Amino acid sequence: MKAIPLVLSLALALGVSALAEDNQCKSAFIPDEPQQEMEELRAKIEAEAAKLPDDHWAGLYLQENCWVAVAPHYGFLYESYGCCPPFFRLHGSVAEFDDQLYLSLECPVISWYPSEIYADMIPIRWGERFYLSPPGQMKGFCNYVNSGEEPRNSMYGFCYLREGDEAKPAPGLPQVPEEYRKWLLEEPLEATILEVGDLVTKETKYGEDTGVWFKIDAGSSDGVFEGMRLWVMEPSAGGSFWISSVDENTSNGWISTGASDRVPTLGASVTSRSPRGKRMRAAAEEAQGDSPRSHEEHGEGS
Repeated sequence: MKAIPLVLSLALALGVSALAEDNQCKSAFIPDEPQQEMEELRAKIEAEAAKLPDDHWAGLYLQENCWVAVAPHYGFLYESYGCCPPFFRLHGSVAEFDDQLYLSLECPVISWYPSEIYADMIPIRWGERFYLSPPGQMKGFCNYVNSGEEPRNSMYGFCYLREGDEAKPAPGLPQVPEEYRKWLLEEPLEATILEVGDLVTKETKYGEDTGVWFKIDAGSSDGVFEGMRLWVMEPSAGGSFWISSVDENTSNGWISTGASDRVPTLGASVTSRSPRGKRMRAAAEEAQGDSPRSHEEHGEGS
């Protein structure tokens, strides 16, 4: 069986009222369905995954306040949490066909969360690790890799990471499907702000947003893409922004300032590495340098 690329397909359109009227689909939030049933399903999925080779996609994946357990035979179980009990829980079966995994929903369960849910998952191999990412969030996954915030050394983060893989090595770049490779940088991007517009306020679907448009001296030939996230460094005030348009050698972006003293300055440096990502990569390199293998390679062993 080929491990990469696989696609976990789950397309859901759930109506809360329809679920309430569906007597065939019991909710974990209805008292007459025991919590133990879902706990047993999760245990079965994790036990099945534990018996499979490490290079298999099966396992428990975590991302901030939600997780998904998935395995070939026992299927999948997905839960999303907040400050209260699970917002919603989904479970069903998994079928493999032409190197793709299709998740078939058996009993959608939803509480007061969105009335529509859509999620496709792509298993991504990175060294000895596995990640999951919806196709619509692959650009975000690549941004986190470019920022240096992935690979991380803790379980919880913005990208689904298989439990136990946070301590495993992830050299080079992740093995994303070919159509997404253009979003991964071989080396961190460094650029300079060429132009800065006037402070303006624009309307968005979330309300008013105050900021500035500006241009940098890097474009598609440097690996810049629309939706790329970059950070403004010194001597400007800092902050992150997304690229909105790209030419071969230049790109335009918008940065929300909120106040004029946060407007980036002409000539300021921008980078694909976030401040947090820089600290994480420096710590990882320091830890690698202190490892027994590193000392042996430098002739420092006994």
